[in-house]
Amino acid sequence: MEILRKIGRFELLVDSSEACGISLEEAAVAHLGTAERSTLSKREILNILARDDEYYPLTLRWELLDFCNFSCPFCYIVGHSFNKAVRFSEIQTHIEDLIDAGLLFCTLTGGEVTQHPDFHALYRFLKEHGVIVEVFTNGLAITDELIQLFRTYPPVAVEVSLYSLNSEKLHEVYRVRGQQPAETILNNVLLMDRAGVNVVCKTFVNTVTQGDVDDIARWCAERGIKHYTSSEITQAYDGTNLSQFALTTPHLSRAEPKSVICMSCGTKNYGSAINSAFQIFPCPAINLKDCTFDVRQLGVDESLRRIKSFMRRFQDTEIRRSKSGSGCATCIAYAKPKRNEAGEIIYFEHA
Repeated sequence: MEILRKIGRFELLVDSSEACGISLEEAAVAHLGTAERSTLSKREILNILARDDEYYPLTLRWELLDFCNFSCPFCYIVGHSFNKAVRFSEIQTHIEDLIDAGLLFCTLTGGEVTQHPDFHALYRFLKEHGVIVEVFTNGLAITDELIQLFRTYPPVAVEVSLYSLNSEKLHEVYRVRGQQPAETILNNVLLMDRAGVNVVCKTFVNTVTQGDVDDIARWCAERGIKHYTSSEITQAYDGTNLSQFALTTPHLSRAEPKSVICMSCGTKNYGSAINSAFQIFPCPAINLKDCTFDVRQLGVDESLRRIKSFMRRFQDTEIRRSKSGSGCATCIAYAKPKRNEAGEIIYFEHA
């Protein structure tokens, strides 16, 4: 099914029967050659749709809930956030408004997304309204019904977090219930792969998982399943410091470039994130109350207006060096806000 979308100045067609079936109108790609048009990357599409001072919530990382059937000791959400699951019926009109405002790429994550009582309905709704969807899961609760849904409305990817091939370790360290959870997860990965779903496995490399990474990578390689690792540690929502789980091995240090300028990335034109309380903010890595807004209270349009106002206020300003002179160049997600007596942010400095 093709869905006609209008985002900003341009119209586009999105085919819900494809994982990423986007066709931009001629005016949007007139400056490109024939070969370039057929190989547009996600970032290139985003930069075509939003540029200069424009801001649309083209990309969304949505934490559907903070509950999970795993209790990973290094998780920044589970055990550190306790929101009641927001039901689809409560937010359907807001989702429609987000789509009207430009939502095009959505990553559904958690907690564990498959534990949300309305996950199937939410996923189907997004796909049927022309949104490209990616799903993050631990793979334990994948059902035949869900695999069929993915076959009908393909996700661009289903990323499965693998932490151990050992069921006993999953029971003891991650407090996973049920018999043979490792075997169940691995079987679900293979079932999705055989059904034609684009499955990608990932492992967060830290002090808990480091002994399992090689076995996981080998298992994936032997079966032709894509696998990658990340050493990123995100601090907990309640302020708990999770740095004790980080590895300090040089080759596991942060690889992505950092910036001394606020909002130097595409977030200022098209970034957005929603937490399990259905509050929206510019980026999953920016955990500041100053730019986090309750969509159910304010509505989508006003929430987006406030996000844009926050970003434009600090956009292109320099992140200052702290008095101690320490700290490397970072984006504001890793910088410290400096506030005036009224509690308002006046600038950011290196953490």
